[in-house]
Amino acid sequence: MRFQKAHYWLLLILIWVSCSEPGEEPNLPPKLSTNIAEIDAFGLVKLSAEVELNGHEVTNAGFEISTDPDMENDVELFVDIEVVDDGFEYLILDELEKTVTYHFRPFIESGEIIYGDTKYFTFDGYNPKIDSLSHESAQVGDTIIVYGKHLDEGANVPVVLFENTPAEILSESETEIQCIVPPALTISNTNIEVRINGKTSNKAAFSLLTPTIGEIEPTFGYDKDLITIRGSHFSWVKELNEITIQGIDAEVVSSTREEIQFYIPEMSFFGSTPITLKVGPQTITSTSELEVRGPIIESLSASEGHSGDYVTIQGKYFTQNGNTTQVYFGTYEAEIIEYNSESILVVVPYAINRTLEEINTNLRVTNGMKSSAEYKTFRILKSWITTAATPFSWGWNYSAFDYNGKGYIYEVNANRFYAYNPASDSWQVTGSVDPGENDENHLLISYEDKVYKIGGINHLGPLKRFSIYDFTTDTWTQKNELPFSFRNATYFIHSDDAFIITNEGKVWKYNFTSDQFVQKTDFPTTYNQFASAYEHMGEFYVITYGQTFKYNMNSDSWTEFMPNEFQKRNYSEHAIGFQSSGITYVLADGQYVYRLDNDNSRWVLSSKYPGCRGDNSYKVYFTIEGKTYIVATSGNYGGCSPLAYSYDRN
Repeated sequence: MRFQKAHYWLLLILIWVSCSEPGEEPNLPPKLSTNIAEIDAFGLVKLSAEVELNGHEVTNAGFEISTDPDMENDVELFVDIEVVDDGFEYLILDELEKTVTYHFRPFIESGEIIYGDTKYFTFDGYNPKIDSLSHESAQVGDTIIVYGKHLDEGANVPVVLFENTPAEILSESETEIQCIVPPALTISNTNIEVRINGKTSNKAAFSLLTPTIGEIEPTFGYDKDLITIRGSHFSWVKELNEITIQGIDAEVVSSTREEIQFYIPEMSFFGSTPITLKVGPQTITSTSELEVRGPIIESLSASEGHSGDYVTIQGKYFTQNGNTTQVYFGTYEAEIIEYNSESILVVVPYAINRTLEEINTNLRVTNGMKSSAEYKTFRILKSWITTAATPFSWGWNYSAFDYNGKGYIYEVNANRFYAYNPASDSWQVTGSVDPGENDENHLLISYEDKVYKIGGINHLGPLKRFSIYDFTTDTWTQKNELPFSFRNATYFIHSDDAFIITNEGKVWKYNFTSDQFVQKTDFPTTYNQFASAYEHMGEFYVITYGQTFKYNMNSDSWTEFMPNEFQKRNYSEHAIGFQSSGITYVLADGQYVYRLDNDNSRWVLSSKYPGCRGDNSYKVYFTIEGKTYIVATSGNYGGCSPLAYSYDRN
């Protein structure tokens, strides 16, 4: 600020006073009071004083200002100020120096110069002032420019606030600040102000542009599908566009002012739904809707069936929402054999711990996180019925067979048969006593009216015993020793011959008419405990752990037919195989019933043994009129043997 000497002003004033005509003089002189300097919101300084004229006329009024406390050096005058309402004031528009202390006093001329008290103020800088904005409306993330004065103080960085929300500053100068509309803005209509060094500017009105959603393309989709919405006033920063569908956040891929691309989020919902968009504090909902598609069941190939049966489900959208498709009958998950987007072939599951019941279930399909509405009731028919248990529970490896509508077990201690009568659901001892010694694990082959008791083991090891029981005469006939022995064996009957396959891999053919044994081509492998022979469509097969072999009667040769996953698990019983109504089954681990689907060369989990600790109880079986009876004769757990159940899927 430039200050001048005030003496020549005072000289002029004295000359003017001396030339005035004398008049009537008031009794009291004018009185002048100095007010404290006022600094407004922009840092402008206003000086003011109060005057008691006491009848005098004021010809001039003003202020002296100086950095000199004695008001002798560097004094600047502000004169010709009008006195209004017994006072006068002056707004300093000249540039003041920051952190400088200024002294000032008022004066008036009324015949003489009268001064007020000297006061002072320290100028700590101008407040920033906003003159205009480059955009009075914009979107979060947009760049705008604030124009004004005193917007930058050099080393101190200004702060631009959108209603107390700070903005990121890109550049600043004395007259303009380039900043980004803050994403965290919480209101749409707000004010902008600049703060620096504790000083705050005036406020400039600002509003956010309201986004609109017009077109949705495509109008339908599945989880993770790319969807485009078109409209206006989106944020060009993709992260600032928050899209939700049914309250689930969607991943935004890209955005412009007029277009946003996003993925449909993975979620359980499907159906028609609006799209919700949040840009900054503004949330809008589309008027048109997006169809999120999920699995829909339209029909079933059957409304009831046994566990292990095939059922075909027809519908749509079974696969488009992820790599995982599942089918549930109530709470029981079904094995899927094959499927596509419109059709699923499943196996009816067994109901855990409820295999002795018929159960009504509602069927549904899940794909990804989506689950179809429950379809009409599917009835799972029961395949198991509890039957009378054996009257004995010795720990022998028993053998069983069926004859003339009854099932028979050779009881080792008594050397006699126990017969099961399904009509009365009861057991009774029958037949004469076998004169041979106690043995177990023998083959019992029922043919016409005779039972052929072949081999077995006792405390000395495998035996070569061979005897025949005749039902018509109730007599036992002891035959010559066998040309072979075994610890385990299985057999099948073709015409008038029984083919016996031993655990050592030997094959012997016995002719019922000639009563002769003939050795055949060896079985391809030895086996331990489990082997089961069966016939299908005139062809003969033997199942072992891991593989099924096929026998060619004409060439007396064996070929591998189909691998399997059966194996002896620790602390579980060996598998047994049986046939019922032309269908081959394996009871694996003493618990799980698998059905052989010959046409498609696959084993299908069909049910579970209903008794307790099936993995621990020794079992035999016999089949009567298409119904197989599984009999648990012994085990290590009380109450879990003896038990017996019939299994029938017809």
